[in-house]
Amino acid sequence: VPRSFTISSNEILEALTDPLNNIVSAVKNALEQTPPELGADIADRGMMLTGGGA
Repeated sequence: VPRSFTISSNEILEALTDPLNNIVSAVKNALEQTPPELGADIADRGMMLTGGGA
């Protein structure tokens, strides 16, 4: 049976902090291994994340 409840922004922050930090770390690691030309393109044009963590 569906039910509703209220959660605070602090509870959401607590739940998402670790997963988002993991995503940021993975992106940083990937960018550190990226050739400079591609890094410049990303800096100029940005990047799009897809999938469940986007």
